[in-house]
Amino acid sequence: MWPHTFAFPALALARLLITACTVHLCLLLVVHPMSMSGAFPAPSPKLPTVRGRPASVAVARARPTTPSLMSKPTAHIRFENSLRRLVLSSSHHSSSHRQRVFSLINQDPNSAFDLSLDCSAVTSALDELGDDPSAISATGIPPNQCQGVERSIRRAMQRIASEFRFRRPITLHVSMFIPCEDVTVNDEEQCSELNLLAEASITQRLPVRHLDDDQVYMYPTALLKQLDFDGLDKVEWPEYDVVMQINAKRNWWFGPDDAQGAGTDMPEGMRDLELTCMHEILHMSYGDDLSMTYQPNDKLEVVTPYYESAASDPLPIELEGTLAYNDGANFFRFSRPSIWDRFTRVTDTATAIRDYSANLTRVVDRLITTGAIQPRPVASASAMAAGLLQPGAYDPGSVFDALMGDSEGQRLISELYQLGTTSGAVVFDPTAWPPSAATGVPQTRGSSSRPGAADPPVSPMETGISPFTPGSSVSHFGMPTPGDTDVNSAPLNSSAEFLMFWRAGSISLDRLIRESGAPASGIGPATKAAMVAMGFTPAEAYGWNERRAWARLELDDGRDANAGEEIDIEMFGELTSSPASGLPLAPRFVCGLGFLSLLFQLLL
Repeated sequence: MWPHTFAFPALALARLLITACTVHLCLLLVVHPMSMSGAFPAPSPKLPTVRGRPASVAVARARPTTPSLMSKPTAHIRFENSLRRLVLSSSHHSSSHRQRVFSLINQDPNSAFDLSLDCSAVTSALDELGDDPSAISATGIPPNQCQGVERSIRRAMQRIASEFRFRRPITLHVSMFIPCEDVTVNDEEQCSELNLLAEASITQRLPVRHLDDDQVYMYPTALLKQLDFDGLDKVEWPEYDVVMQINAKRNWWFGPDDAQGAGTDMPEGMRDLELTCMHEILHMSYGDDLSMTYQPNDKLEVVTPYYESAASDPLPIELEGTLAYNDGANFFRFSRPSIWDRFTRVTDTATAIRDYSANLTRVVDRLITTGAIQPRPVASASAMAAGLLQPGAYDPGSVFDALMGDSEGQRLISELYQLGTTSGAVVFDPTAWPPSAATGVPQTRGSSSRPGAADPPVSPMETGISPFTPGSSVSHFGMPTPGDTDVNSAPLNSSAEFLMFWRAGSISLDRLIRESGAPASGIGPATKAAMVAMGFTPAEAYGWNERRAWARLELDDGRDANAGEEIDIEMFGELTSSPASGLPLAPRFVCGLGFLSLLFQLLL
């Protein structure tokens, strides 16, 4: 009996010691969260920077495909001056921050996002000024900026994690940049970049075939990670799903815990960084239009889909110095529609916007067949082997000239422009797909899609801006007063969807939530419905949003992830999903590294 009677207190003592150590460790993490690995992890050596901005994001290369105008597509795009898609920060969080935002957090944001923050551009620039307080003060950059940025990003992620569940973490990278590479410049006439708030970019999209219409749609990896397709275990995910850059020279408000003191509202003239970060993060899929957002020439009233400048799928992203095959100088074909494009349609006729892309692809195919569009000379074998050039490329200028000279082609691209500049002409319909429950598989289980509930709202997109503005037009919800650029006559606080408007005034996120009646997260019901329609799972769902019954992932070698066999990719009506990653035909389209960020105008 002696050994047995001793075993119980010994076991209890061991459990007590383990519990005490666990509690002590948790207290250390809460009280000293920065002591584990630092508040600001060093930027990944795989992500080089240009002018203090991330220059590129490494993505998995696809195996070579037979390149031609009709070859498989890729996906990447970029827009300048944006408030669109995303951010990164360190991997730690503060429970006090979480509780202060609102009481209900359904998912730890650090299990939803894998983040990193790079402030090296700012710190290096300030270091060059030495210890001169007046010189540092003249920059307008507060000494605690990086800490404030981290807090704002963390709160933005917490709000998003309260509305959605995530199967796999989304990888994000955020860096601060110096406008015009000059920390001392404060004149907007000298540096137009001063008006840029932030920009975010999807790094990669992958093809998914929908079974109901047999079409291929391009899915951003941030969304694809949340779905249930077979073959996802074979995907070589990019290092970062989204990269974001924040203007270090903006007069940022870092929330109630900023220098002004807890409980105070944002002073006039400042911009709420938490709101900006939420907008950008949601652009990881929201507003990812590929079918009617490219202007080959902003002097002409025409709009086209994006086009692929490389023949591989997915499109490789490299440094600017090695972008010969991804610089917009070659046209391989128009991009296939994105998953976002599956839900956009003309208000009056119910015509899907992606139908214009399909028809334009047919026109280009006809013009190539008849010789109206001539291919470039075949590249040398050594150049093709190096991946710099591939056969089947066409000169983009020649393609767009041929479209303008063709009656059907000109009609289509002119109609797209008119749709993009006519208030209320285009809507996002979250009920467009998947098919009805006749398939026997339930749709999403969010509060707006439970059995017997009303359908989620059909929302007008921003088509009231004239002239057409790439990155703003079509890719955001319509302002309360269509096309109005004056925030005073079209108040942001009159709509719960203020978060995804194309302009932001000097109003704090908390105030907008109070005055608009939006949910505590700040994410309006139409915004949430759009994300859920594409495949994200609402936080209140009983299970996961499922799409396996309606679509299949296609691997980069043309094999269906389910069937494992070669698939004949038919081009008509599918369209590729990669933009002109950089052809500077229109001054508003800022060319760059083959990925897209959307425009978010700053209200001065």
